[in-house]
Amino acid sequence: PSLLMAGLSVAGGIAGFMKSGSRASLAGGGAVGTMFGISAYMINKNDDMAHLGYDLGYLSSMILVGKLAPGNLGKLSVRGGVAGAALAVGIYNGMKSFESKGII
Repeated sequence: PSLLMAGLSVAGGIAGFMKSGSRASLAGGGAVGTMFGISAYMINKNDDMAHLGYDLGYLSSMILVGKLAPGNLGKLSVRGGVAGAALAVGIYNGMKSFESKGII
């Protein structure tokens, strides 16, 4: 899920830049996409650090939800869809983080 969100975040940042020339969208999408990519790497390649990968994936999701959800969550739009996907991935990563730490 984190790798998929990495691609969506970067693509969204590029789309925001192409559509309106927003450098903030480009930087934000690139930064959050990079965080998701590092999260996916940590989860898949390093068993000792997987719990930190889930934490980083959760944090990345919440950043994206915080930016996109107000006014978009539940709407039939690209932003609403990405916000919904980020929320679902955030819940997944949060649960996996708790599981990896023996909390649940």
